[in-house]
Amino acid sequence: MIQLDVMFMKSLKILGIFSVLFLMSLSSVASLAQEEKSKNILNSYAVVDLKKIVDESKAAKSAQSEVEKLQKKYIKQAEKAEKDLKNREEQLMKQKKALSQEAFLEKVKKFQEKIQEGQKEVMKKRQILEASYMKSLEMIKEETYKIIEKIAMERKIDLVFPRSQLLFSRKGSDISDEVLKRLNAQLAKVNINVEKGKKK
Repeated sequence: MIQLDVMFMKSLKILGIFSVLFLMSLSSVASLAQEEKSKNILNSYAVVDLKKIVDESKAAKSAQSEVEKLQKKYIKQAEKAEKDLKNREEQLMKQKKALSQEAFLEKVKKFQEKIQEGQKEVMKKRQILEASYMKSLEMIKEETYKIIEKIAMERKIDLVFPRSQLLFSRKGSDISDEVLKRLNAQLAKVNINVEKGKKK
């Protein structure tokens, strides 16, 4: 009976040792699996510099160039309108003595209205131009997002972060140059449509 008890106790000890070893092996496997999972997550992200892409794209540069041309055109128109108003003011002052006070005041009123119309026209053109430019940038951004999504699918990238929100990223994770290259190939130019804005 004593021998059986001793054998039973030995068996329990052996089972206990095997249980500990088994649990240790499970823990080791789980740790390796977690490490591999973390490694895969780290390898499945990318970084993009959106500001660089938009600023350096051919489409954004063409839009900026077109905006500058229109601004110069509007400045010349405004200068001409200002010169015309100055001439009208001089003519009005010359007529002051020949006109009755009532007639003169009526002409002054119309002249002031003309000035206000000119100011409103300048503001309207400026607003339309700004809205058209912002719309062109939105078009560029939309195309950029599509390209980023396509690259992510091709390379099996799960997460894409804007560079502005990261302090550090691993070497080779930045796909900005590839995105910019594709963007330039797909959207080299965008038009600044100010005529459509005028009709509205």
